[in-house]
Amino acid sequence: MKLPRKRAKEMIKRGVAEDMARKTAGSHKGAWRNAMTKAMHIAFPVLFFEDMGLISLFQQKEKFSVVS
Repeated sequence: MKLPRKRAKEMIKRGVAEDMARKTAGSHKGAWRNAMTKAMHIAFPVLFFEDMGLISLFQQKEKFSVVS
């Protein structure tokens, strides 16, 4: 899914507004930077990853952090 047109189409299917999807998909920023965009959070919410059986590293950190 490297072509911006394909990325935008997939984001639109996942509920991202068309203009936001096209702007994010056409961005020249890297994958890690695009991962922090609102469009990606709409397209791939935390529940998406939990359903795949993945755990949140942030939640694990919070769970095991010691309050001093």
